[in-house]
Parts: sequence; C-alpha cells; structure tokens
Amino acid sequence: MNKQKTLIVLLMVLFFINGISAAEINDFDIVIDILSPNSAKITEKWKVSVENENDLISFKESILAANVDLIKLEAINSNLKPHIYINKFSKLSVEFDEIDLVVKLEYSTEDVMLIKYLDYEAQIIWEFNENLLSNFVESGLYHIPKNSRIKVFITRPLIIGDVLPKGTVENNSITWTGISTNEIRLLAIEKKIPPATFNVSDFFNKVYLKGVFYYTMIAIIFIILVLLLFKKKVSKGIKSFVRKHSIIKPKKQINDVVDIDLINKKE
Repeated sequence: MNKQKTLIVLLMVLFFINGISAAEINDFDIVIDILSPNSAKITEKWKVSVENENDLISFKESILAANVDLIKLEAINSNLKPHIYINKFSKLSVEFDEIDLVVKLEYSTEDVMLIKYLDYEAQIIWEFNENLLSNFVESGLYHIPKNSRIKVFITRPLIIGDVLPKGTVENNSITWTGISTNEIRLLAIEKKIPPATFNVSDFFNKVYLKGVFYYTMIAIIFIILVLLLFKKKVSKGIKSFVRKHSIIKPKKQINDVVDIDLINKKE
C-alpha cells in the first residue's frame, strides 16, 4: 500500500514538472510585516518567466490545480513555498497574476520575530531573528540577488536602529537588495512609557489650571442650584436656628441705669 502511495506521488510530481518545464521562477519580492515580537504577516511575490502562451496556460492550470497543496506547489517549482518561518505558519493563500506574471503567497507566522537584546530603564532594544532568513543562505552567506528584495516593516512605536548590512530605511522599514553577507542585523528601539509624576510646577501649568477652573465652576453652579431648589427649607432652617439660640433680655428699668439715691444727696 505504501509503495502505491509513493508511486502516485511520483506520478503527480512528474505530471506537474512536465506541464511547466518551460516556466522559471527566480526573482522575488518579500515583505515581512512584524506585528509583535512573536507574530508577523508575510507576503512573497515570485516572478514567473515563460517562453510562450502555451507555457503560460499550462503554468496557470498547474497553479490552480495545486491551490495551497505544498507538495503540488513545490512540484511545479521548488521556490513555491513559504520561506520566512522557523517552526510553523498558517493562513496560507496562493494567487497567480497572469498579467504581471507573479505568484503571490501570503501567510502568517507565530515564530520569534524579535529577540530582546538589551533592556534599559528608558528603552528596550529588540533584535531581528536572522534565522528567519535561513532559506536564503548559500555557501554560508545570506544572498539576495540584485533583481530581488526583502523588506521588513517594524510596527510602531518601535523605531529602526542599527542595521547591517546597510539598506534603504524609510517609513519604519528596511529593504535589502543585491547583498551577500555573513550577518543580517536589525535592531529596533522601543521607548518605555515614563511613570506618572506630579511636580509643584505642574500646578501652574495652563492645562492644569484650565481643568481646575472648569471643575470649580461646576461646583459653584451645583451649589447655586441646590440653594435655589431648597431655598424655602434653608430659610426656615435659619429662622428656626436663630429662634432657638437667641435670648431676648428685658428692658432695663430706670433705677438700673440711674443711681436715684446719689441724685437726692446732691440736691
């Protein structure tokens, strides 16, 4: 039974190879969109070269028949597979643009994309995991041909720091093309959010004062509304308080004010 399965697979491989023998796939345009230290979305575009219309039709039919079957795709061409991953990938989709003659592979990976390199008080330095590019190592060197490129996007708030070898840095991305090197290095800087503090000088800050004024006005308006709503109750309460705590003294008699005996002696 196993021999029969092996034979069927070999026949399928031969079928696909014979069907597209004139098609070549070498140049690539790969974009690595790093979403977090442990996840990324990958887009690979591979340029197809065919000699005539019949070869194009045959190649298109082979791609449609293969769909996302990796065995069939690699039977068409060994480059038709995900390249940017270490352990696993998911959500693979395959498209063929017969106008631009490009095969596009899109997929996601949850491999380690960024490794924590240094952790300072104010920032973290992350390092791109160069093992993700192991499929592009030839004779011990990372090799990206002149007509191909690999572009790495770093999600903000991270910013690109040290890069080796030098490439084109723009819009928080680095692009390498036409390189052969024994080291791929990309450092990304993450600024830490400083802890919240309060200084005396902040009290006089315009924004702060505006906030204080705003809440003070609300408090004053609230007190006025309460007084208007409960005006009668407050008035009665005040009168009741005055009555309870006031002592009405009797009027003093004339004898208490004038010494009558002293007046009589003088007369």
